[in-house]
Amino acid sequence: MGVIPQNFWRYFMRMRRPLLWRSLLLFLLASQLCWQARAAAEPAGQARQSLDSVHSAKHVQKAKTDAASYIFRYYNSSLSMDKANEYARYVMEASSRFSVDPALITAIIVKESRVKVNARSKYAVGLMQVYWKLHRNTIMAQFPHIRTEKILMEPRNNIMVGTWIFSRYMAHCKGNVTKALGRYLGSQANRYVALVTKYRGHYTERVLLNLQHASKRAVS
Repeated sequence: MGVIPQNFWRYFMRMRRPLLWRSLLLFLLASQLCWQARAAAEPAGQARQSLDSVHSAKHVQKAKTDAASYIFRYYNSSLSMDKANEYARYVMEASSRFSVDPALITAIIVKESRVKVNARSKYAVGLMQVYWKLHRNTIMAQFPHIRTEKILMEPRNNIMVGTWIFSRYMAHCKGNVTKALGRYLGSQANRYVALVTKYRGHYTERVLLNLQHASKRAVS
């Protein structure tokens, strides 16, 4: 705590300044003393804050991963827990690598393939229904190990590629999710966007529920 000059109070009381100035000086003095006290305690406080941040990050990461796994099994009841957990880990990896919300990745997977690894449409394949013929050259440039459609259909590869493609659309659309989803689909489809938004919301609700459960376990 700071040292108050011995003659401060004598000088302060004899001041012929308006009351407002005296109040201001008192406020400045109190602020200085508080700042000094806070500065003295800062190292320990910072250590606690850093530790809390690490724990929070771990809890949030687990809550998000578990939410993706839950959503996958919710919309595909035939999916095993092991597979759901595996796909969820790939979602989190892709999210971190390409800076895409895991809620969006999860929602796109549900909408595109109903979480079926061998899903095929007229042009697209895999969990995220990637259009191989359209993106083949750019995929091979970005992911040299993916040289065939068969390799693209592997769960991790498909999620990585699909997320990467979507991240490019997000950048092109300056973060506008609706427009990026339209480009991913290949057309402006309101129903498609509405369903992805619905699944995204379901995922987010599950994350919050997981965090609530984690908090209760920590207290008990």
